[in-house]
Amino acid sequence: MKKINIYLCIVTFIFAACEKTIEISKTEHKPVTIINGLISPGKPVEVTVTRTKHYSDTKPMPKVTNATVELYKDDKLVEELTHQEDGTYRGNHTPAADATYKIKVTDEKHHASATTTIPVPVQLLKISYEHKGEKQGSKQTEVTMSFKDPGDQNNYYRISVEATGDDAEEKNELLVIYTNDVVLKATYGEDDVFSNPPSNSYQIFRDKLINGKTYDLKFTLHDLSVLSEYNASGETISKSYKVNLHSITREYYLYLKSKELSQWSSDDPFSEPVPIFSNVSGGGGIITSYSLSSQRLKVDYPSSYFSW
Repeated sequence: MKKINIYLCIVTFIFAACEKTIEISKTEHKPVTIINGLISPGKPVEVTVTRTKHYSDTKPMPKVTNATVELYKDDKLVEELTHQEDGTYRGNHTPAADATYKIKVTDEKHHASATTTIPVPVQLLKISYEHKGEKQGSKQTEVTMSFKDPGDQNNYYRISVEATGDDAEEKNELLVIYTNDVVLKATYGEDDVFSNPPSNSYQIFRDKLINGKTYDLKFTLHDLSVLSEYNASGETISKSYKVNLHSITREYYLYLKSKELSQWSSDDPFSEPVPIFSNVSGGGGIITSYSLSSQRLKVDYPSSYFSW
């Protein structure tokens, strides 16, 4: 018993000797300018400018309202964007595809800039739909969109579907779509033994598997309003949609991919944090661009679609 007491005293002494008080560094935070903007043909350029804050600051990120925000096209100054509100700056110039644009932000001692080249749109050749059999108690509407990928360059894409009114006026309502198409699944890879890859909720893909080919991409359309409209009328429902093929930049592709990976890994305690991609020099954020090819699709939902 005496030997045990001596051993316990030695262990206690060792751990007590290892004890050390660590003070958290209170070094001064150096703010970083964050600029974000998504440029597309036919729409005036609009960007937001904010600034980072100290990690202990619980207030929202500060909006920069007094910066000089310049727009360059192919290295030539086009205009100075005007501040609107809450750090948002907007211009009058209408961008064009296949042109290179640079956003330069200057504010006191802060300088940040980023460059993007608007992709040339890849045209949709045709779209069609087919109502499939039951799955989990409901019918499925499979849409096929056909396009020809240019074979002389690396292309990046995103797909989306919007609901439209009877007069073809946009509602800006993005609908939920699902797909097992191999080109979209290749964005994050197949499932592995330990975990599932992200679901590709941004519906992005590249042309690695279809370079230079005409491709029929298939996805399932889910319009939750159809059932309620049928229940109200009990008749065939006709809906109009706008199917979009976005030609996006490599930077936009990497940004969306890293954003989803970051959100996905944050729910996994065994995953390392994923940094969000940025192409801004002297700051953070993303300045990128896209062009759009769209076609209208009218879908008829007969009464048999709602019976199972």
